[in-house]
Amino acid sequence: MAGGSEPGGVRVQHVRIGRILGWANFALVLAGSAQAEATRFVVPECRAGSTRQDALTGVGERGELILASGSRAILGGIRWPVEDDGAARAWLLRHRDRPLELVPRGEADRWGRAQVDAAVLDEAVDLAGGLIAEGLAYVDAGERDTLCRPALLSLETEARGAARGLWRTG
Repeated sequence: MAGGSEPGGVRVQHVRIGRILGWANFALVLAGSAQAEATRFVVPECRAGSTRQDALTGVGERGELILASGSRAILGGIRWPVEDDGAARAWLLRHRDRPLELVPRGEADRWGRAQVDAAVLDEAVDLAGGLIAEGLAYVDAGERDTLCRPALLSLETEARGAARGLWRTG
């Protein structure tokens, strides 16, 4: 009889299911290994440091974040607009004195500033992503060879397509 109604047919189905589960487990192990490999080979300038909290107290030259702790940082993955930074500065200062979660990436620059990913904790606002989405800054790896947050490019494309901020014509 077909379909596993015989004792031998049931065994064949169990063997097939066992093989399928075995291959599925093998695939999961490979996926985990691939993820571990990818993590190990992150370029040093994109490697995330220890997350810390701080607060924005001001904005310095070229978008430098002045923090309550006394340290200074720059947002990773953006180029501050030199032609007109008033709107970008105002946007950042709306988040003054709010708790930020900072994730440093790579080593500090030659002026001792950490390159960071920064988010406002109580609103989950990504500062670099917000500036880019509003068209107030450009996506750029800066002095680094690698853009650590390539997803910012899609935000810039949307801002450019909607003619927001720096992308307005006329």
